[in-house]
Amino acid sequence: MTAEEIGLIFNQLVSRRALYSFALTGRRRLQEEKDAVDILEHQYGRTSDLEDFLRTQGLRMQVLDASAIGLANTGRIYVAVRDPLQQAPEHLETSALLMELIDERRSETSNAAAVWATFFLLTLFYFLYTIDNRPIEAISAFKDSSVDLEQLLEEAQRRVEQLRVRAEPATEPHQKFVHDVLTNLSDGALENRTKVFFSSMLNLGVLEPIPGVEGYRQTLWSAVDVATNFRRHAGSLEVAGLEAVLSVVTPETEVSPAQ
Repeated sequence: MTAEEIGLIFNQLVSRRALYSFALTGRRRLQEEKDAVDILEHQYGRTSDLEDFLRTQGLRMQVLDASAIGLANTGRIYVAVRDPLQQAPEHLETSALLMELIDERRSETSNAAAVWATFFLLTLFYFLYTIDNRPIEAISAFKDSSVDLEQLLEEAQRRVEQLRVRAEPATEPHQKFVHDVLTNLSDGALENRTKVFFSSMLNLGVLEPIPGVEGYRQTLWSAVDVATNFRRHAGSLEVAGLEAVLSVVTPETEVSPAQ
């Protein structure tokens, strides 16, 4: 595989997240994606040069059988996910989400933004996994996931209100910090922050519109990435401590994507 071919495939994997070898209703395939897939199909089983390069970028490629996840009778999907054994380069880390969640008007720290990011991700996973009792390995179930902004906001408001009325507030320093960050916010500010998070999930390729109906679902790339990297998906945002967030938001439960 030539350097130019590797460059084309890498750019398409990073920008598109998942490359399809077949047409799918409601999904547009640009010529660049078709060209990248043609190379992958022609070089199938002989992509060691590409895989070596992806490792330098903290990524690895997974190849999915379309029939195995119920998307088509035949065909393959090439998905780029973060390699859990490698440190991801800065441009592939979660800094974009943190920067969007930092409220500069309130002189907010990155620690506080990390708490909010983790809180919202756990709340989002509630809709994508917990409601349907879906394990993280169930990649094909991404098609049936569903969430919208109003649902996410209502659930965030419910969880924050539970923290506010809890009879025994957190006393351990990390837990108290998390509790204070999540409760010292007006209802209007919480709504605005929820909107920013939801928009970020669309921009970062975690959510996508459901074809033909109103609403949003998890993307295939996100389903594969979470199955591969759940601890990093939430844990990389644990500046204030993922366990501290969990112990405050869901104190009776264990760490899992279903929280």
